[in-house]
Amino acid sequence: MQEKDYKFSVLMPIYIHEKDEELCAAIDSVINQTLMPDEILIIADKDIPQNTKDILEEYKSKYSEIFNPVILDEPANLGKALQIGVNLAKNPIIARMDADDIARSDRFEKQIKYLKEHPDTDLVGSWITEFEGKPENIYAKRELPTEPNEIYNFCKFRNPLNHMTVMYKKESVLKAGNYTARKRMEDYELWATMLYQGCKFANIPEYLVNARAGRDLIKRRSGLDEFFQYEFTLFKEFYDWGFINFQEFFKAVSTKFLLRAIPGWLRAFVYNNFLHKKVEETI
Repeated sequence: MQEKDYKFSVLMPIYIHEKDEELCAAIDSVINQTLMPDEILIIADKDIPQNTKDILEEYKSKYSEIFNPVILDEPANLGKALQIGVNLAKNPIIARMDADDIARSDRFEKQIKYLKEHPDTDLVGSWITEFEGKPENIYAKRELPTEPNEIYNFCKFRNPLNHMTVMYKKESVLKAGNYTARKRMEDYELWATMLYQGCKFANIPEYLVNARAGRDLIKRRSGLDEFFQYEFTLFKEFYDWGFINFQEFFKAVSTKFLLRAIPGWLRAFVYNNFLHKKVEETI
């Protein structure tokens, strides 16, 4: 691959509820990188307030060569916004970023370096730290499998990637059908599709993104009428494709059922000690 094949766009969807200071911090973390992106593609909800539009205009005036805000003219959920963003991205590689997270200053440099050293890799992510309130208030971390075979097997039961850390080849995503407009887990569906089609994934075993989470996120991830319905539907799709067999399907949905049905305090214990590990000291 030539150097031009490693030019990359950063894809960041934003919505009406974004807070000014959080959005600016996220954008600044993308700009203040040891390896600058060739495009910062903002896909904005059509109803973003004027103050958010003003922020985007200010960044556009300062970084006119790379800053590309697109305000949608029709409603779009996250999956649809990402689908549009992938299609509009100007470069062969796309890095995902959320509008309230903080990228480590060498994130893109490390990921591009990895792709250059492993040209058969279609997507590379990383581990994350999680914070509440101020970025330095890190209370948890999420470590995921790093090797391609481990990621493939992990994907049969749980999302193998921290979505806000991924950098992928645009061509590979389009071959897999791009993001769909499903209401939830649009990223997990795409990862499984790509892996099922033979794409190769990796995770860099470093914390390259500091993700805004908050402990109340665990409480929101409950209820059999909401999350479990989407999870059951998604795993049923995996089974119908042949990505998972019946035994794996049963294991996946029964585990999800239990996680959504248990009391909040017990769910928090599982998340903090098994899924997202608590941090006792600064990383």
